[in-house]
Amino acid sequence: MGKFFFITVISMIVFACNENSSDRVATNQHADSARSTAPVELADSSFDAIGDKALNDFSKGDFDSFMSIYTEDSHLDLAGGDSAMGKANILAYWKKIMVGVDSIRFNTPIYLPIKVNESRQVQTGNYLLMWYNFTLHLKNGKKLVGHTHDVVHLTADKKIDYQLHFADNAPIAAAMK
Repeated sequence: MGKFFFITVISMIVFACNENSSDRVATNQHADSARSTAPVELADSSFDAIGDKALNDFSKGDFDSFMSIYTEDSHLDLAGGDSAMGKANILAYWKKIMVGVDSIRFNTPIYLPIKVNESRQVQTGNYLLMWYNFTLHLKNGKKLVGHTHDVVHLTADKKIDYQLHFADNAPIAAAMK
């Protein structure tokens, strides 16, 4: 009688596991078909060229070319709290920052293009996340090495309409004195 009871219990467990397994597969297949795209996915790596252009133009001091990748109503937010609205104001901000700089060189850029398909926190669309090192040679003879990163939102025609720039400006300001 004990063997019969044991075999019955094992059979019930196996049957229950098989039933739950097929239910889970059906549920997962239904969920996958309901959502055709992920909330965030990797975007086209051709967006890397936008980052290369921005860093190259900025390091040459070619602000006209640098600003050509921005929309007229662009918005620049700086992690320290400053911001600039509009292409002309963003240009004025960067020119003001560069007054005491003799040259700047960017190196070791890392780009991560992403596409945000759905979000409650940020605007949907294409973003380019950028990390890079820089070397500043200041007009006062000082040299400063650092790193920074940016988050840029790109329009459908691959223009920057929003940029969040992260840099520790305290060492830069101290070196310019």
